[in-house]
Amino acid sequence: MTFAVEFCLLVAGFLLGIWFTSMLVVPLFYGAPRALIGIFRRTLEPKAIVPHIVAPMIWTGFLCLCMLGLAYFWDRAFEYLRTSGGFNFGQALGTVWVIAHILFSSKTRADLRVEFDNSVAPYLMAKQGGLDGRSCS
Repeated sequence: MTFAVEFCLLVAGFLLGIWFTSMLVVPLFYGAPRALIGIFRRTLEPKAIVPHIVAPMIWTGFLCLCMLGLAYFWDRAFEYLRTSGGFNFGQALGTVWVIAHILFSSKTRADLRVEFDNSVAPYLMAKQGGLDGRSCS
């Protein structure tokens, strides 16, 4: 019985690790730096970085509220999750899987690039000057 529970917690931790890493790490360590580069190069408006910072904060707050609610209303389950090797290993495995997938898969990097370009499209600044981008004066 204990093996079945730990295996289910391993799967749940793996899925939570994938979800949380995708919602937190990717926007903060991929989207925000690319948006900052675009802002410094004056190709993006300064508000282009806001979604890449606000979204991870909202998801982190949501997860913290869920954990605090679990700790307050069902403390035994919270302690079991906190000390569960399967759940914690699953989270670490999910996080490593997402990061490895981003680093070693060229299709994933291409998809990230396309999704980033689509997400910042409303914040593109119009080029000023002639056809080559230099000022006419």
